[in-house]
Amino acid sequence: MKIRTGFVSNSSSSSFLIIGKDINIPKIDSEKLCIPKTFGGCYEFGWGPEEFSDVGSRINFAMIQALNMDDREKDMLDKVLKESFNIDKIENKLHDDWNFDKKYCAYIDHQSCASEGMNTKIFESEDTLIKFLFSDDSIIHVDNDNH
Repeated sequence: MKIRTGFVSNSSSSSFLIIGKDINIPKIDSEKLCIPKTFGGCYEFGWGPEEFSDVGSRINFAMIQALNMDDREKDMLDKVLKESFNIDKIENKLHDDWNFDKKYCAYIDHQSCASEGMNTKIFESEDTLIKFLFSDDSIIHVDNDNH
């Protein structure tokens, strides 16, 4: 039998984000951004361990977070994406309704998502959001405390 002392968590999720500095905005060949189709990427952020550094996964992660936050964050993401890609329309296919069509059902594991107040620093400012989305050094690290 193991006895744990000190900090003990009943959660196995322990994700974190790294926000890079240098901006590299990719080009799109469309008048609209379709999430997640345009860039692909992961949209199921479980308890890993795994790292995601592609722009598609970062956009998807930010969209999932925004869907679980207030209008301020949703509006900020919408504005940043439209201005960065010089487009007028964003078509979001991600949803968190597991009873809906299973395609594009997205989630961020418990205690790592905005609905529980976690990993929301990306919405601190437009500049921070841009750096998270478009820096090649930005990373989403999903992990757990079981190893």
